[in-house]
Amino acid sequence: MASWNIDLASARSVVNRTAEEAANLADAAKSLQDAAEGAQAAARSAVVGDALKAAYEQYAALLIANARSRAETACSSLHQALDAYRDADLEMAARAQANAAEAG
Repeated sequence: MASWNIDLASARSVVNRTAEEAANLADAAKSLQDAAEGAQAAARSAVVGDALKAAYEQYAALLIANARSRAETACSSLHQALDAYRDADLEMAARAQANAAEAG
């Protein structure tokens, strides 16, 4: 049988830090958007400017949004898994106490 020993506080701390970094992707997306708009405005060609705008909107922005969504989903799922681990550990402890009381 597999034996698990998860430090819930440490695990939750790592997941929370990861979630915070994922939230920071919104700031990165805004910075990149601002840079793309600045490059578009500075371009001496409408074709180049439009290509820069399209590269951001149709590629980079989608990649960032996808990364953020996946990270948020992963963090949420990890919190659920940690809750299940905690609940199972409490149930196992309660069962062991009950068995010990019966053996008394």
